[in-house]
Amino acid sequence: MDPTGASDPYIECWTPDDQVIKTEVVEQTNNPLYYETKEFLSEFNEVKEAPPIMLIFFDTDIGWFESSDDYMGRAVIYLKDVEDLSTDDRIPVPKWYPVKLGFNDAHDAENGPRVLASFACVEYDYDFLIQADDVDLAEKLKIP
Repeated sequence: MDPTGASDPYIECWTPDDQVIKTEVVEQTNNPLYYETKEFLSEFNEVKEAPPIMLIFFDTDIGWFESSDDYMGRAVIYLKDVEDLSTDDRIPVPKWYPVKLGFNDAHDAENGPRVLASFACVEYDYDFLIQADDVDLAEKLKIP
């Protein structure tokens, strides 16, 4: 975190085939809203065999001479455990997933860091009615 107590967070999604997909940086906040849709390819026969999706959280730090982003935590999500996994154009209901410093760390379910996300799993040649980059999640989600 920055000296102000806030951070400039972004998320990297590490895919099974070593792609790194990043969100935008949201400046000066500890509760960022991204409203972004990301898509990537992964090969498996059944959802229960799918490799985990790794969401890695960083705080952007830009110094005078070099940049060094700070690791803040990770969420490891297995598609077989996703309750509302979409298999078509339906935008699934998002669910909270724990963010931990390490794989085996304990997580405070009530007060610990979490990420709100939803997932879809479709055939690689699935032709979406709306492309991922054109989905406007801010319009579809209501934040109280």
